[in-house]
Amino acid sequence: MLTMFVIWMIWQLEKMGGADAQVLLTLLLLLGPTILLPVALTGGLQGIITLLARKKTMPFMVSVFTGTCVYFLMQLPIS
Repeated sequence: MLTMFVIWMIWQLEKMGGADAQVLLTLLLLLGPTILLPVALTGGLQGIITLLARKKTMPFMVSVFTGTCVYFLMQLPIS
């Protein structure tokens, strides 16, 4: 519940778009809190790339999508 509140606060402070917040909250409700680590790591990587490219903004949905893909790849059995 605290994580959902934090995501809502980030949206209220206009640091994340409404669609990004909705998708992240939906993933959190469907997949649980383990989805947050890959999304946060890819978001950090995206932030570094944005800084190096000297851009002002970049859509967070890219990080959410990439982090979700990483999450599902981690769930695959390795044999």
